[in-house]
Amino acid sequence: MFSQTVLGDEAGRRLMRLEDVFRRGNAIMYSLPVQERAAFFQMFLMKIHASYYTNHEFYFADRSTLSYERGNMQAADLYVELSVKMADYKRRMLHFYNAKMSEGKWNGILTPESFPPPPTALYPARKPALKIAQGGMRIDLWNEEPTLRFSIHGQKQKWFEIGNQGNGTIPFTIEVMEDADWIILSESEGSIQTEKRILVSVIDPYKHAGKTAQLTVRNHKDMTSVPIKVQVEKGVNVPETFYGHIEADGYVSIPAASYDHNVPGVDSTDKSGWVAIPGMARYEGAAMMAWSGELRPLARELKNHPYLGYDIFLKEAGQFTLEIHRFLTLNSTGNIRFGIGVDDTAPILVESETRDEWLGTWQESVFNNGEKMRVELPYLASGIHVLKIYMVDPYVTINKFVIYTEEQKTSNLGPISSEHHHRLVTDHGLESSTVNWNEVEQLCNQFYETGEHEVPLPVVLYATRDFYATIDEIFLKCFDVPQTTLGDKRYANICDADGTKDVIKEFGAGMFIESNGIVAIEAEYALENSENAYLTSSKDGTAIHWSHLQAETNGRTGFAMHVSEPGRQWENPEIAPAMHYKINITNSGLYHIWILVRHHNDQSDSCYLSLDGVVRPLSEQLGMGTLHTYNTAQVYYWCLLSDLELPSGVHLFSILARKSQLRVDRIYMTQGSELPPVDALWTDSIRKQS
Repeated sequence: MFSQTVLGDEAGRRLMRLEDVFRRGNAIMYSLPVQERAAFFQMFLMKIHASYYTNHEFYFADRSTLSYERGNMQAADLYVELSVKMADYKRRMLHFYNAKMSEGKWNGILTPESFPPPPTALYPARKPALKIAQGGMRIDLWNEEPTLRFSIHGQKQKWFEIGNQGNGTIPFTIEVMEDADWIILSESEGSIQTEKRILVSVIDPYKHAGKTAQLTVRNHKDMTSVPIKVQVEKGVNVPETFYGHIEADGYVSIPAASYDHNVPGVDSTDKSGWVAIPGMARYEGAAMMAWSGELRPLARELKNHPYLGYDIFLKEAGQFTLEIHRFLTLNSTGNIRFGIGVDDTAPILVESETRDEWLGTWQESVFNNGEKMRVELPYLASGIHVLKIYMVDPYVTINKFVIYTEEQKTSNLGPISSEHHHRLVTDHGLESSTVNWNEVEQLCNQFYETGEHEVPLPVVLYATRDFYATIDEIFLKCFDVPQTTLGDKRYANICDADGTKDVIKEFGAGMFIESNGIVAIEAEYALENSENAYLTSSKDGTAIHWSHLQAETNGRTGFAMHVSEPGRQWENPEIAPAMHYKINITNSGLYHIWILVRHHNDQSDSCYLSLDGVVRPLSEQLGMGTLHTYNTAQVYYWCLLSDLELPSGVHLFSILARKSQLRVDRIYMTQGSELPPVDALWTDSIRKQS
């Protein structure tokens, strides 16, 4: 997960680099003779295209969730649409690669969305609006701070965002107070339907240190206004002869290769020390690796080991946290250690438990492309210091160091590099995606030669009773049924003429009536919170509940439900968040309970069932409370979860969370042996008021 709000938009900065690579790669391809382009695409460019589409797909999905949480509902819907669009571009590329490129010679060789092997990451959590009504304007500042603060040694450009929290558009203007000609705005007036990011630049912060100004954002739709304070911090007396890393914006961020001292050990005959590994520092040049010619740890007194020294300047005194970004290395039978010291204090030994698969935080670190280790530094006075990293074990590889002098939320990449050697901090403008949609569409139509209608729909997958009987067979595939068409786009065009909408009004009302031995329910109906379908929060003090996200049903306009907080687990179902549905059974007997689900690993693959308030034991489920397999990861599939005896009469059927992030889209209860219907044939159970 790359943050869009911590110390700017690191996810947006990544996309800016990727978009540049995408454009440059395409330019090379178009410069080649036509007969050579397919080969270039196969060998090189395909990877860039796949990365481009996937990263944008997930960025826009994350943006939809952020917009929803902020209340910018039109923006939430827009980003859902853009995320889906990027997923479709990727599928058009894959269809070209398999079915058309080189006359189809590679058909079936590039199938990242199907098993085997395990599918790639699919279906990011997109969160569309449930309701759009009249609303106002929202302002969000860089790093979610109350003031736009600038340091003379930090970033000279920051931004704020204006969000439309209602229907229609908002005409706006931005005024800068008099005598604040040192502030430049990217734009000062316009109209907003979704959201807009405004860049604020400070001219010559050295000259204007200590100054404060105010911006006023005016909403000309409801005649409200929001003030924004802009402040340049007071200057600090950094010696002109100091060329090290200077604190600004609450941190000192140091690429490992930007060292100021490379000091050999006392015994320099053992050929040990730190060496640069080019391109390994995640957007910041080389990483630094501990190297020993004898391929064994150093055993001398730690202060006598080779070390790298980093000159730093701190504005304020205090005891601060050092974050070390370590590139993962394996040492299952040994140790991963290094030393940290400041100035002439005795260094401390730092050791990672993440030295092999299943040890320490290996899985999380692989997911994040590295491990973050934290060390509390001794109390440091303001002014100049030297941070030192000492070699102990060979192959330990460091990307970056960050000293946090203010409390900060975490981000994946950490802050951008601090000023060093009088090189100013790099500014990245609006830090946002700039997709040329016409260019991408042209690429699909002309180079891929693939229209959206040509791409086969994903098959519908079923984990049947036979599947669970042989679940230990690694390469066993789910039963699949092809789709030639999707269901109607039920929620696609439900906005009123003024742009307002209310999804929950479309759900109907009443309990769910069994007919011919079938009950069919959309999981999202619990959002209505009526007497017949409702949610209950967790009872463990967290008040966590199920929430909605976009799903592939209802012509890809539908909804699924999940508990969005990662890593949660409830072993006591009585306190778990739940979804409840009141059903009316006429034909009593044994029902097969199918649910349309999606999970991504074994930490997101379990739920409980309950009937009339009585939780059914996990042992009754065909998967014994576990659904994850390599062939069901990442995809939506129909899971025969359990059998349940349903007497005639009115009952309360409930799904309770056991592991968070399990998605539930539809529920299908049947007395028959048929499979749940594909999207185009799905029909909800009739609802009637009691």
